[in-house]
Amino acid sequence: MTRAFAALLAVAALAALPGAASAQDGPVMKRIAETKTITIGHRDASVPLSYLGPDGKAQGYSVDICLKIADAAKEELKLDKLEVKFVPLTPQTRIPLLTAGTVDIICESSTHTARALAPDHVSLNTTFLTGSKLLVRKTSGIKKIEDMTDKVLVAVLGTTNEKAAQVEIDTKKIKIKGEIVKVKDHSQAMLNLEQDRGRRLRIG
Repeated sequence: MTRAFAALLAVAALAALPGAASAQDGPVMKRIAETKTITIGHRDASVPLSYLGPDGKAQGYSVDICLKIADAAKEELKLDKLEVKFVPLTPQTRIPLLTAGTVDIICESSTHTARALAPDHVSLNTTFLTGSKLLVRKTSGIKKIEDMTDKVLVAVLGTTNEKAAQVEIDTKKIKIKGEIVKVKDHSQAMLNLEQDRGRRLRIG
């Protein structure tokens, strides 16, 4: 498999606690202090940022950062203990879960532009820089996005990559086969690619 194009520069960031970690009077910090629990939202297949390891536990670069934030919250609130809970999420559910208070912080791959969906929350500084890419079979003959004519394109619903692909297709008037096939997560996208049902747009 090889990279076919880099259509849009994207950043991976974390949606953080509303307000700074030192703001003990914030609603999230109050909830953490009262329950002695912090709930982290994570993805299960967003390698290397947030995914499930062989033991079935959440891990990854973003998860490591969130665990450091949990340690800082515990110290700031002077708690004797702080339980860390993990809740799986998807690109479609991450903002609703954060806004509803189901999770206190999300650790996954997302762009800064997505934060506009959660105006009452803040994101950390950029922690990872990448671009949208195509993942294709080596034997596909696809070298650039224009080679997608009459080919099936699969993208994860609700991601920057889905939007980037549509912009490229519309701008360059590429006639892909049908519409972009939108799936729930990376594992479904990979399954489509492995079974030769499409070219997967990855990262996001």
